[in-house]
Amino acid sequence: MAEMECPYDELTLNLALLSLNKNMLDDKLANKINIKLSKYIIKDKVELNKQIAESNGIEVLDLINSPNYAVLKKEFSQSFILKIIGILKEENLTDKEAWAVLVAGTGGLKELF
Repeated sequence: MAEMECPYDELTLNLALLSLNKNMLDDKLANKINIKLSKYIIKDKVELNKQIAESNGIEVLDLINSPNYAVLKKEFSQSFILKIIGILKEENLTDKEAWAVLVAGTGGLKELF
Protein backbone atom coordinates (compact mmCIF):
# COMPACT_ATOMS: atom_id res chain seq x y z
CA MET A 1 0.00 0.00 0.00
CA ALA A 2 2.69 2.46 0.93
CA GLU A 3 5.76 4.03 -0.55
CA MET A 4 7.56 4.60 2.70
CA GLU A 5 10.95 3.51 3.90
CA CYS A 6 10.94 1.23 6.89
CA PRO A 7 13.61 2.50 9.27
CA TYR A 8 14.79 -1.05 9.97
CA ASP A 9 16.17 -3.86 7.83
CA GLU A 10 14.65 -7.32 7.72
CA LEU A 11 17.15 -8.87 10.13
CA THR A 12 16.55 -6.14 12.72
CA LEU A 13 12.79 -6.61 12.41
CA ASN A 14 13.09 -10.38 12.83
CA LEU A 15 15.25 -9.90 15.92
CA ALA A 16 12.72 -7.42 17.32
CA LEU A 17 9.94 -9.98 16.86
CA LEU A 18 12.01 -12.62 18.63
CA SER A 19 12.78 -10.22 21.48
CA LEU A 20 9.15 -9.51 22.29
CA ASN A 21 8.58 -10.91 25.73
CA LYS A 22 5.82 -13.43 26.29
CA ASN A 23 3.67 -10.85 28.11
CA MET A 24 3.47 -8.84 24.90
CA LEU A 25 2.28 -11.85 22.95
CA ASP A 26 -0.65 -12.94 25.10
CA ASP A 27 -4.12 -13.33 23.62
CA LYS A 28 -5.60 -10.50 25.68
CA LEU A 29 -3.12 -7.97 24.31
CA ALA A 30 -3.46 -9.32 20.77
CA ASN A 31 -7.26 -8.97 20.97
CA LYS A 32 -6.95 -5.44 22.34
CA ILE A 33 -4.63 -4.44 19.49
CA ASN A 34 -6.87 -6.14 16.90
CA ILE A 35 -9.89 -4.22 18.17
CA LYS A 36 -8.02 -0.91 17.96
CA LEU A 37 -6.62 -1.65 14.50
CA SER A 38 -9.91 -2.98 13.09
CA LYS A 39 -11.16 0.62 12.90
CA TYR A 40 -8.48 1.34 10.32
CA ILE A 41 -8.97 -1.59 7.95
CA ILE A 42 -9.22 -0.47 4.35
CA LYS A 43 -11.16 -3.11 2.44
CA ASP A 44 -10.65 -1.99 -1.14
CA LYS A 45 -9.59 0.83 -3.45
CA VAL A 46 -13.00 2.50 -3.12
CA GLU A 47 -12.57 2.75 0.64
CA LEU A 48 -8.97 3.88 0.22
CA ASN A 49 -10.00 6.69 -2.13
CA LYS A 50 -12.80 7.70 0.23
CA GLN A 51 -10.39 7.98 3.16
CA ILE A 52 -7.77 9.86 1.13
CA ALA A 53 -10.40 12.33 -0.12
CA GLU A 54 -11.81 12.76 3.39
CA SER A 55 -8.38 13.42 4.88
CA ASN A 56 -7.78 16.12 2.27
CA GLY A 57 -11.23 17.69 2.49
CA ILE A 58 -12.16 16.97 -1.12
CA GLU A 59 -14.69 14.83 -2.96
CA VAL A 60 -13.66 11.36 -4.19
CA LEU A 61 -14.26 12.32 -7.82
CA ASP A 62 -12.00 15.36 -7.42
CA LEU A 63 -9.34 13.11 -5.90
CA ILE A 64 -9.53 10.56 -8.72
CA ASN A 65 -9.29 13.28 -11.36
CA SER A 66 -6.55 15.16 -9.55
CA PRO A 67 -3.11 15.37 -11.15
CA ASN A 68 -1.85 15.06 -7.57
CA TYR A 69 -3.54 11.71 -6.92
CA ALA A 70 -0.25 9.81 -6.53
CA VAL A 71 1.14 12.42 -4.13
CA LEU A 72 -2.02 12.47 -2.01
CA LYS A 73 -2.09 8.67 -1.92
CA LYS A 74 1.56 8.53 -0.84
CA GLU A 75 1.03 11.14 1.89
CA PHE A 76 -2.05 9.32 3.16
CA SER A 77 -0.22 5.98 3.17
CA GLN A 78 2.68 7.40 5.15
CA SER A 79 0.33 9.00 7.66
CA PHE A 80 -1.66 5.77 7.91
CA ILE A 81 1.42 3.67 8.62
CA LEU A 82 2.63 6.10 11.28
CA LYS A 83 -0.82 6.03 12.90
CA ILE A 84 -0.68 2.22 13.08
CA ILE A 85 2.85 2.36 14.52
CA GLY A 86 1.60 4.85 17.12
CA ILE A 87 -1.24 2.55 18.14
CA LEU A 88 1.19 -0.33 18.57
CA LYS A 89 3.56 1.83 20.62
CA GLU A 90 0.65 2.79 22.90
CA GLU A 91 0.68 -0.87 23.92
CA ASN A 92 4.24 -0.50 25.22
CA LEU A 93 5.99 -1.85 22.16
CA THR A 94 9.23 -0.15 21.19
CA ASP A 95 9.47 1.53 17.80
CA LYS A 96 11.41 -1.45 16.45
CA GLU A 97 8.89 -3.93 17.83
CA ALA A 98 5.96 -1.94 16.44
CA TRP A 99 7.52 -1.89 12.96
CA ALA A 100 8.28 -5.60 13.26
CA VAL A 101 4.68 -6.43 14.19
CA LEU A 102 3.34 -4.24 11.37
CA VAL A 103 5.62 -5.76 8.76
CA ALA A 104 5.00 -9.32 9.99
CA GLY A 105 1.25 -8.71 9.97
CA THR A 106 1.33 -7.56 6.36
CA GLY A 107 3.47 -10.37 5.05
CA GLY A 108 6.88 -8.71 4.94
CA LEU A 109 8.73 -5.62 3.82
CA LYS A 110 8.07 -6.13 0.13
CA GLU A 111 4.32 -6.46 0.64
CA LEU A 112 4.13 -3.36 2.82
CA PHE A 113 6.46 -1.18 0.78
